[in-house]
Amino acid sequence: MEELYCNFITTEKNIYYCIYREFHSSDFFPERWFDLIVLLRCGNTELYDRLALRGYDDKKIKENIECEILEVTKEEVVASYKEEIIMELQSEKVEDMQNNIEIIANRIKEIINDKQ
Repeated sequence: MEELYCNFITTEKNIYYCIYREFHSSDFFPERWFDLIVLLRCGNTELYDRLALRGYDDKKIKENIECEILEVTKEEVVASYKEEIIMELQSEKVEDMQNNIEIIANRIKEIINDKQ
């Protein structure tokens, strides 16, 4: 599945528009594709509440909580990409999300300016 996905987004038609990818697993994406990796984190209580509100069953909620506790996604990101392109942000409250948008937008502007 990962190979099919990577092949699709690297076709000439798609590669120039590949500026954003949201994925729960990251270790199969080549590092050269990204200038910035944003890892959004959430506390377990908030994560539980969000997933329950979305109607996730108990098994899926437990799986997600365990992954967050064990930092599975963080470990994948740290193992797969250079530290200087990783940005880890808390995303629990509406205020966090609003601040994160500003932080990410500023970082994207810096990256664009550095490339010029």
